[in-house]
Amino acid sequence: MNDDPFLKGEFDRQFELRTGLQKRDKSKYINTSESHTGEWGAGKGAIRGSRSLPKIFPIAIVAVLGTMLLIIKSPSENPGADQTAVPTEGDHEAVLKAARTAVDKQQLAIATVKKFLDAESVDEMANYVLERDRVAPLMKKYYETHPIPTSVHERNIAILSSALKFETSRPYVCAVTFKVENVPDGSPIALRDCGDHFEIDWECYVGFNEVSIADYLKYRPDEPVQFRCIVKPSDYYNFEFEDESIFQAFELSVTGESDYLIGYAERSGFELGIANRLTELIGSAPAGVPVILEVKPGSRDHLVHIVEMVKEHWITD
Repeated sequence: MNDDPFLKGEFDRQFELRTGLQKRDKSKYINTSESHTGEWGAGKGAIRGSRSLPKIFPIAIVAVLGTMLLIIKSPSENPGADQTAVPTEGDHEAVLKAARTAVDKQQLAIATVKKFLDAESVDEMANYVLERDRVAPLMKKYYETHPIPTSVHERNIAILSSALKFETSRPYVCAVTFKVENVPDGSPIALRDCGDHFEIDWECYVGFNEVSIADYLKYRPDEPVQFRCIVKPSDYYNFEFEDESIFQAFELSVTGESDYLIGYAERSGFELGIANRLTELIGSAPAGVPVILEVKPGSRDHLVHIVEMVKEHWITD
């Protein structure tokens, strides 16, 4: 094993995952730590936070290998050990192989994010996105009214998780912490694992909506419309939604727009589940939670009726 901190941390994680062996003396193992900052989805929902990368010196490798030798002793040499949890030499090789594979994946994901963020045009950005043929026209339309993030070459980029599965049939890797103009610090990017490469979920990244709130307020379509939005609690009750005992109010905002909506879910029947779940999600994220909601217009401009919570995250299926 080399001195790559990714590999050391991943080896330690894979060792516990594959062998079920608990760390008897944590001081003898690789020191890994996690700090969680930022968020962007629940359940995506939640992908929250970022994993801080361990700083490990070569002596840590000696400690790990020494501990492994102690653990893989015969029953007579280590009679007090839990024999059902003792890994074999083959287990060690499998753990190391899995760790190397995971590290390669992480480095490939980070490289993809860097190329995407360094792109100097929409066409170049589109080379790295999920479902390019469908999404590229959406990107061109979107960036007609939104600034393209300015490239910043020195960034702190870290993996949040190496394999997160949401309400989809495909695995995703969620990265990154980075600094770039016009984008909030710590913004995560969801990537789909396509085997030999990754594709960035651009719609999730920007919080894309087919209809802007400004256009929604202007045209007020009768049919329900879906929004990727940030939901916060609201105390505004008025007009047909004035009875707080019947309705629960939420503020719905959209990335890059100053306009917002006040959405109402009934405190009974099917919509009670929506109101309760949104309240539960907001309870762990007072600044707001990213979800996809379906709404229909109320009697006044900014008031809407929440008819469905489509997803508890912004990820594209």
